[in-house]
Amino acid sequence: MSAPRLRRVLSVCLLLALTAISAKAAANFSLSASPTSRTIVAASSTTYTITVSKSGGFSGVVSFTTSGLPVGATASFSPATVTGSGTTTMTVSTSSATPGANSTVTVTGTSGSLGRTTSVTLIVRSFSLSASPASQTVTQGVATGPYTITVTPANGTKKPRARVPAVSLMAARACARYGDPGLRELLSN
Repeated sequence: MSAPRLRRVLSVCLLLALTAISAKAAANFSLSASPTSRTIVAASSTTYTITVSKSGGFSGVVSFTTSGLPVGATASFSPATVTGSGTTTMTVSTSSATPGANSTVTVTGTSGSLGRTTSVTLIVRSFSLSASPASQTVTQGVATGPYTITVTPANGTKKPRARVPAVSLMAARACARYGDPGLRELLSN
């Protein structure tokens, strides 16, 4: 084979090899989460959608792990893996031992030597609130019956329930402003 022909053949082989290497190097993926924050009461669960987005012809299998969960919390993924691109649902379950706190949970997706992360916020409350009655009709200038707000510990403690007067300060000020003289006098003291 002549030298010029050999150079052309080698150039073509080198070009094909570089093209294959750059195509393989460009195969990648990223992770995102929706929603980015959830608030729950201890001893309950919530879900996040984790999305795998591919680029450069990525077709690998992505598996998932978490870090940063609070004490007593666990995470599971359904499906456990995503091939190429797609979504998985991450379910975070808390126990009665999970303390009330804000936690940043890092989700890591791994495929071969590639690892990508995204973060979500998990807000765990150690109490729940309920109101009774659920609603009332209010007529301007006429007092309504009270609301009862019940604060219930969520982590299994035996603390008594606290009852809070129902009319919020903002609602009381609005009533006083629109003609309830007794309430106006009470708020001015």
